[in-house]
Amino acid sequence: MRKWTAICGLAWCALAMCGPLSHAQVEPEPSPTNAAQSLERRVGVEGVGRVALGDPTLADKNAYQSAVLDAYQQLFWQGAEQLGLLPEAVPLDSRSFRLDDQHPNAVLLDWMLRAEVVSRQEVAGRLRVSLQSPPVGELAKESAHFLRSVPFDVDGDKEQETVAVTYDGRIQVLKGGKLLATSACLNVFACSTMRQTGSEPWDQVQLTRLVNVGGLERVGKDKLRVVADLTLGESVDEHWVGKASEQREVLLRWDDPKSEPQIEVTEPRDFFYTLKDKVAWKGLLLTPAGLLSAKLRVNGRAFWQTPDQMNTQRLRMDILLPLLPGVNRAQVQLNDLTRRTITREVLLFREASCPNVKPARRRALLIGVGDYQASQFPPLPHIKDDLARLQQFLQRPDGGAFAPDQVTVLQSKDASRAKILESLRQLGKVEGEERVLLFVYFGGLSAPSQGSGGKGLLPQDAKGFDEGAISPRDLAEALGELKQQDVVLLVDTSQSRLQNSASDQLWLDSQEFAETLSRQGWAVLSSVDGLPEQRDTSAGSRLLSAWLEGCAGAGDLNRDGYVEWEEGYRYLFQALRVSSPATSSPLRRGELLGRVPLSVCKKN
Repeated sequence: MRKWTAICGLAWCALAMCGPLSHAQVEPEPSPTNAAQSLERRVGVEGVGRVALGDPTLADKNAYQSAVLDAYQQLFWQGAEQLGLLPEAVPLDSRSFRLDDQHPNAVLLDWMLRAEVVSRQEVAGRLRVSLQSPPVGELAKESAHFLRSVPFDVDGDKEQETVAVTYDGRIQVLKGGKLLATSACLNVFACSTMRQTGSEPWDQVQLTRLVNVGGLERVGKDKLRVVADLTLGESVDEHWVGKASEQREVLLRWDDPKSEPQIEVTEPRDFFYTLKDKVAWKGLLLTPAGLLSAKLRVNGRAFWQTPDQMNTQRLRMDILLPLLPGVNRAQVQLNDLTRRTITREVLLFREASCPNVKPARRRALLIGVGDYQASQFPPLPHIKDDLARLQQFLQRPDGGAFAPDQVTVLQSKDASRAKILESLRQLGKVEGEERVLLFVYFGGLSAPSQGSGGKGLLPQDAKGFDEGAISPRDLAEALGELKQQDVVLLVDTSQSRLQNSASDQLWLDSQEFAETLSRQGWAVLSSVDGLPEQRDTSAGSRLLSAWLEGCAGAGDLNRDGYVEWEEGYRYLFQALRVSSPATSSPLRRGELLGRVPLSVCKKN
């Protein structure tokens, strides 16, 4: 990909080939010296963030944050290539990558996030920020670097230990320099990229980062309860789209001398790319306390599992996995006899054409609330017409390609909390082995839901911004555990005005919950809540209009006759940025599994 990689590769070879110097040598050979210099080399990258209209101070701050995320993504590419995580010449027309507890790479996360800002410059409405990485050679060794630390008596012996936050996103407890306990990785770095001939590159970058710890509480002499402070930032197409914060409780323990269970996946490697429809899954499960059970899921469905209570300490896996066209997720979970549970996931990508649409395997639930039972909610007069035009489009063969009897509409009094959740339960009952697309649209009001960890959608009979609201967890529980379903949720809402708070920039502000959805085949696309009068034009919802325009063919970037999830979001984002550049951008969470056509259109 880049020339520096070849240079560093030669440097590694030089170090490996050179032995100790003989006594007859007066001066060292040049190769080791050059290799050492190469390993000390630091990578420089330039990230770009667009300066939005409006408050110049806020615009500069947001552009800076977007540029830093863009630079982190470039460091990810170069570091991943150096570590051999990416195969050569992989097409990047539509790919997603992750670093987190499920896709662990502490060395790369640490190396990326320790990069330093060396310059910034605004040119023609774009802020360019230059970052310099730590030495490339540090990618070859794993060591914890502390972002910050606090003293605390963790074991009650009246001596201060160290509770530290590492750059790679772990919480560690150290006593006299000895590591007592460490948490799982809490950081999440995710990037999605699209590269199509004749069009500008497209990137979405998300970073959830552990920034601090608080609420330290000793639990006996061998446990520590910690409140972890996390921040989530996101940039799309060089635009800063929002930031959220989250607090998560973490329990650290060092009372059990038994070794932790381990999952080793030797084949395929993470981010594997293939043209084949099957791939070998090989690895080893290590459970010093004894294996209780293990299960392998492929794209949300249970594919292989062990008999209960095998009580073995080593189990080899050698399984042949079927792959869908596009993105695939394979996740193995094991439970040992001490009831400890760990999981490991591998992202796979199969290059294959988008499958044909089968109307019998597509279902839709359209929900619209234009007038609320509670008098304090403002009316949304265009909702009825929005539902009608969406229903008409979904039932067209050259549109959504849904069978008419598979589209359910709930509006006015029918859009009650009970009916919405019951309709979702019925939609979730699918039969057969083929995957089913469930499309859910909600037009109405929403508000931050105090008990849900996200935004609450307000049904027609909602009594307040939290009383009667439908939370993200309500939606997930109604559908249950997804097996062969993919769910697209299009949320087209306005603020309820029941609270004096800023717009809810991130609809699923719990990263932990958002990840749960994405691993089950959920995909959520949400408007950022403006005021009701900002939601619509005379023709109805701005977001819905742009969505339908993209699905009608304008979003078919690769010209294959289908508009897929990535293409649909890209077109929607860009269309709203052009038509309303001063407004916040629509957001997405989660990911569909495989290649799922949202609509059918004419090939161009």
